[in-house]
Amino acid sequence: MTADEGGTTNVARDQAHVGIQAEVIHGDVHLYQLPPEPTPREKYDLGVLYLDGGAPSQARELIHDAVVTGLQGNDVSFHWLLAFFSGRTKRQLSDEDLPLIEAMPRLLRVEGDDDWARGVRLIGRLLESLDTEDDDTAGVMRELDDLGDLQRRKIIRHLERFLARPLQDKLWSRVLKDAENGQHAGDRAQRVWKFFEAEPAPARVRHPQERRVGRVTRLMVGAGIVVAVAAIATIGVVVLNGGGGLELMWFTLSTAGFTVWMPAYLRWHYRNECLDRREAEHLFREWPSSTAGPGGFTAKVDGYFEDYVAKYAPDDTTAGLWLVQTAGVCRTLRDEILDIYREQRVSPESVKWLVRHHVRDVRRRWSDGSLFDYRTEFRTPLVVRATAWLAGSLAVTAGTAAVVGAVRADPTWTACAVVAAGGLGWPATQAWIRGHVDRLVVAREEADAQRRLAEARTARDAWLLRLADRPTDLEMARWLECDRKVLLNDGLRHYRLKASSVIAHAFLEAPSARCRRARVRKGPWRYSRYTLVVFLLTRDGVRQIRVDLDFETTHYRRQERSNYRFDAVAAVHVEDTIDKRRLFELGLLNGHSMTIDVMGPGTKPLEGEPPNLSEITFDAAGLYSTLDMLEAVAAEGKGWVSEEKERAEMLTKELTDAIGSLLS
Repeated sequence: MTADEGGTTNVARDQAHVGIQAEVIHGDVHLYQLPPEPTPREKYDLGVLYLDGGAPSQARELIHDAVVTGLQGNDVSFHWLLAFFSGRTKRQLSDEDLPLIEAMPRLLRVEGDDDWARGVRLIGRLLESLDTEDDDTAGVMRELDDLGDLQRRKIIRHLERFLARPLQDKLWSRVLKDAENGQHAGDRAQRVWKFFEAEPAPARVRHPQERRVGRVTRLMVGAGIVVAVAAIATIGVVVLNGGGGLELMWFTLSTAGFTVWMPAYLRWHYRNECLDRREAEHLFREWPSSTAGPGGFTAKVDGYFEDYVAKYAPDDTTAGLWLVQTAGVCRTLRDEILDIYREQRVSPESVKWLVRHHVRDVRRRWSDGSLFDYRTEFRTPLVVRATAWLAGSLAVTAGTAAVVGAVRADPTWTACAVVAAGGLGWPATQAWIRGHVDRLVVAREEADAQRRLAEARTARDAWLLRLADRPTDLEMARWLECDRKVLLNDGLRHYRLKASSVIAHAFLEAPSARCRRARVRKGPWRYSRYTLVVFLLTRDGVRQIRVDLDFETTHYRRQERSNYRFDAVAAVHVEDTIDKRRLFELGLLNGHSMTIDVMGPGTKPLEGEPPNLSEITFDAAGLYSTLDMLEAVAAEGKGWVSEEKERAEMLTKELTDAIGSLLS
């Protein structure tokens, strides 16, 4: 976007809706956590963390509360001053800040000559230079170089905008060098993605369940088997007492055949049952269309499976075969995850590792040909089937002959025994066989489940080890601050401006489309992709640069620039939507506007977090400072420059007097 000859601009309307691909809250990280009754020191420590995390408004409040309640120290005075000025220029100080400026000598104390005390004195030197253009910049720079590394980096980060022109130009090269060095420090490219990974949920598998059999049923089966044994014994007694040698032979052969048939049949039945269950797991079924919303647990797990199945698909012509042959087992694994995690208050992101583990394991078994090994493992050997058939046939044939002989010897008892064995004994025997086989199958499946659980735990441990160097929130804040500085320098180079030529500048950051986001408890949201907008206010008007930043690679995916006069700004405001979004809107007199969704869809705070937690994200995103500055521009137009200069000069005198009293 470029400015026209009249000084107006064409500003593209940005889409307010932001699609969040994944959302992670590191609830086990208590970086920004205060105890129930915090001491002044604990408030101060948290304020310093917020300052380092890029949320100066929160830092100002906490550090000031600690100082008011009596906390003193050189480091406290140093951080109070940094928090007071951080993120602001001298023109952005308001009349409401005047009482705090006047109260500095009463609130703060500086003693001794440690790095913190020298840091406070250097801040005083820097502020004294605000009312002169001919200050000893070389001397100030030497003092800065002699300062401790921690204090020097903090001053450069938080005060580079709050300096006189000669110092701004001198210091900017130092600021830019530190930003370029810090932008990729700490192995950023290999670690940033880990911040957006959820803590993996504990490994679980679905354990097999035996068929439930009631006590009455078990008693009936036991009674039926007892009746069957008694009936067979009765037939044996009849044959023994009244039959001949032939009938006794048939009875003996029948009993022997049954004795051989039973274990062979159990083995056959067991293998068939195992095979049927495994086939059911691998049976192709259509992938279900989730009826839940796009952000629901089921929908996200489905999406993870689809993504990983596509990611691990072979590159050759067997890709289609891979999709067909693994659809059933992947569907079974998907159903297992939904069954064991959905009601456990587990976020879908925390089981993503398990989805990946399952799909990778399926791919490994599919590639080495072991995915369908169960068909060989559970195939019943021919000798077992033949034994069962022959022994069963012998038992039936010989038993029939023995019963015929027994009928001739004693028809009454034989008839009663046959009815009892057939009507009660055989159904009871079948029920016992089914129960026994089910127990054997469940025992084998439990052993398989324990093996899978051990493998999943090993995979989780490996994943935890890989996430061990996950960036802290403070590292994420430092990298983002470096990105801001580099973007600002791009703008200065493009518009051929010196740092001192910019009256004021402000940043606005928001999630970009299809990004991932994560935060620690009570911390601001961090995004994998940002929309960054920098506003440069010069005497000629506003210079605006908008980029989409890939936070992992630091690459810009697109860049837009626009220029417009101060009096071209018609309105600037923030709108809260029904779904808890916050939209920043900048409107120009020519009808063009820009709308940015500063945070994306809102989420409920974790237990113990304040309900206004989003304010921290807005503070870190630069929303408030940017809004204050542009609202003043919209209200005053070009007159804002002169009015802000006069007010800044008045506040500068008050500020230097207060600093002088503090250090005297």
